[in-house]
Amino acid sequence: MPEQGPERNRYESPRDEALYYMAVFAWANRSGGSIDSPIGWFARISNEPEDLHEIQGAFGMELASMGVEAREVIGHFVLREIGPIVDVEQFATERGAIVSFAALETVYREWSQMQ
Repeated sequence: MPEQGPERNRYESPRDEALYYMAVFAWANRSGGSIDSPIGWFARISNEPEDLHEIQGAFGMELASMGVEAREVIGHFVLREIGPIVDVEQFATERGAIVSFAALETVYREWSQMQ
C-alpha cells in the first residue's frame, strides 16, 4: 500500500490527485507492486458514467476540496507511484487498462522472484 501524504507525491493534475486518493481508499479495481520496487506501486481504476452517483456519495467532499468534478474521474486509468511521482495513464477502453495493469504485474512478479 502506498504511503499517504501530499508532501510525498507529485501529481500532473487535480484529477490525478483525486484518482490516487480514490485508489488509496479502496476504490481501485486492483492494485499491486510496492513503492520499494523499481516498478513502484500501481493500481487500475475503471469508472463508468453509471458510477457517478456512487462516486459522488463516496468521494464528493474530497473531490470538491481538490477542485475536481466527479465526471472528471470517469474513464479507465492505471496509476503508478514511483518515488515522489504519481503517474496516471488514461485508456480508451477498460481492456486497455487491464492489459497495461497485467504487464505491470508481470514485471513486478519477475522482480520479486529475484529478491
